[in-house]
Amino acid sequence: MNKYKILKGGIHIHSKFSDGSGTIEEIVAEAQRANLDFIIISDHHNHESKKFEGRYGNLNLIGAYEWDDSKKNHSLMFNSEIIYPQNWSIQKLLDTVNQKKESLFMAHPSDKYKPFWGKDPYPWNYWENHPGINGIEIWNFFSEWREKVNEKNYLETIQNPSQFLTGPHQETIDFWDKVNLERAFPAIGGLDAHAFNRKVMDQDFVILPYYESFCAVQTHVFLPEEIENNFESYKAAILNAIMKGNSFIINQAIADIGNLHFSCTSDNESYMPGSKIELKENPVLKIDTGIKASVDIFRNGSKIESSLDFQMKLSIKESGNYRFQIFVEGKPWVFSNNYYVVED
Repeated sequence: MNKYKILKGGIHIHSKFSDGSGTIEEIVAEAQRANLDFIIISDHHNHESKKFEGRYGNLNLIGAYEWDDSKKNHSLMFNSEIIYPQNWSIQKLLDTVNQKKESLFMAHPSDKYKPFWGKDPYPWNYWENHPGINGIEIWNFFSEWREKVNEKNYLETIQNPSQFLTGPHQETIDFWDKVNLERAFPAIGGLDAHAFNRKVMDQDFVILPYYESFCAVQTHVFLPEEIENNFESYKAAILNAIMKGNSFIINQAIADIGNLHFSCTSDNESYMPGSKIELKENPVLKIDTGIKASVDIFRNGSKIESSLDFQMKLSIKESGNYRFQIFVEGKPWVFSNNYYVVED
């Protein structure tokens, strides 16, 4: 059997080098307090965070950046060495990224208008299966929180934000599933962490402090059990896992990851999400939530199995893309990437 280890990560973080409130040192300290294994800092249109890349105790800090064309089409650029101009069209950016084989993930593509926050939405307006788009942020913690907050609930949403989340937008999920029918198209969960200092209703607040964000929508990646114990090896392995979809998304504020166990196995192999699996291997997907939960399994974007039990097992008998999602007491908890089961 293949053996893997799982690393807990926070993706899509902003520091003082753009519109976040924290220094890199402060962000590192809060990520360590949240017991994260890696963070990816993606400030707007600069690479300052790359100067701080490295290992801080058990925490791996990876630098990236976020591109946009003046508010629309926000993109997480994980391995680009160039800060591309904002006056480029999204088409030009995607063509360039594809030509250079760089990695771009759509960020908060279905961002909605949020009148209480007083900001225009920052959605994508390019919904095409372009090869320059390598993946998608299906769930953005800060973006969804802004949509839910209003004059009546602002205090409660600030104090207990995860309880107001309903999960990814359906149009985002539909696009994710649609592209996956044509090619592997991995998903991540993003924090969009800023720790904004804001006055709300004449009161001063830190909106979603870094620690609180880090304990919410995390992306957990599968890495080989045997890996060289240095930052560059871990950075390469983490980014590779993200690009291949060897990961799942979990809202840690709903329930701890320690409750969850899942696997996709055959007689001789154990498979990560994002794996290509031959149908003749007779793969079996097993999910043990450890707590009372609602589990749904999808094939090619359509729900095929549901369960309210603690344990669920599916013997896969036909090819297709298989993923699952778990809700706890109606709250979104886990979204897996796809297992790609193919004919012999």
